[in-house]
Amino acid sequence: MPKLKKPSNEGDRKKLSQIWSQPIGDYVIDLSWSPDGSLLAAAETSGPITIFDSEQGDRISVASGHSFGVSQIGWSSAGENFASAGLDGLIRYWDLKDQAKEIRSMKGGSTWVENLAWHPNGKSLVTSAGKHLRLWNPDGELLADWNNHESTIEDIAWSPSGDCVVAATYGGLTFRFPDQPDKQRKFAWKGSSLKIAWSPNGKFIATGDQDSTVHFWDVESGRDSRMSGYPTKVLPLTWNSTSRYLATGGCEIVIIWDCSGKGPHGTRPIPLENHRALLSVVAYQNYGPLLASADKSGLIAVWNHEESKRPLATVNFDSEITQLVWAPNDQSIAVGDNLGNIISLTLN
Repeated sequence: MPKLKKPSNEGDRKKLSQIWSQPIGDYVIDLSWSPDGSLLAAAETSGPITIFDSEQGDRISVASGHSFGVSQIGWSSAGENFASAGLDGLIRYWDLKDQAKEIRSMKGGSTWVENLAWHPNGKSLVTSAGKHLRLWNPDGELLADWNNHESTIEDIAWSPSGDCVVAATYGGLTFRFPDQPDKQRKFAWKGSSLKIAWSPNGKFIATGDQDSTVHFWDVESGRDSRMSGYPTKVLPLTWNSTSRYLATGGCEIVIIWDCSGKGPHGTRPIPLENHRALLSVVAYQNYGPLLASADKSGLIAVWNHEESKRPLATVNFDSEITQLVWAPNDQSIAVGDNLGNIISLTLN
């Protein structure tokens, strides 16, 4: 079980309290809440997926997952479908209500399926495997297979409106349009983007890049700007609900970019300093102003950076934090670590 190094730092204005903790046995590769917040799915890197009751932490069911390991899981926003992507080259749909039964499986197009993303309305799913970007309906029927990408797809994301999906590869971003399967749009640059974060208002796409930069793209014009100075590649990215702020990792300091007005180009970021190890996760609330950050030493901090550059609350575990997600109602936080522990926290 995870051990607290100390409940919170002296001077914290609030406290992060543990609600429950459960082991799943292996490195936590992904977490996903059901849309109503009643269930939490946790995937361990070796394959199985465990479903918990979110209030008490009771195990509801365990899905066998994927034989060679899971890469990503996700509940649809409609709450009717749950999907997993695996290193066996398959996408699987699950019924998690009764002993986690597999409904169907589909081939992703390559040896590994790296990414999946549900449409905002939950009625379709897009997956990436190698150079294949595939679109599926809830019944597992293949609707489109876009397989002419220049290199392996690193990440995918739907536009907030759901009219298109973007894929990040070496060479830039490629937009695909499900209603017009032959149409595409390209944002080209000579580099490799690893993570995508589309602002909720649809105005900007931010990418974390292999060359230790953050790229900002103006979606309407296609103009871009690059923010450098990070010591390592930038993987943690999160927008707040108003689309004003983008928080990033890539170092031991949480870096906040103010994207109001014409955007962040030429501005200085807001640094939040409290961590002493490389950040592993940054996550804004779904609707509120709070930001959570976690690092590889086990420290978790919650901030309201519009009010103070000091954290509201901190808690320190003796394991590396690998996953952190706010509950749909923003009242609790689910955390996973490298030792296979799932922890539910609340701020009080």
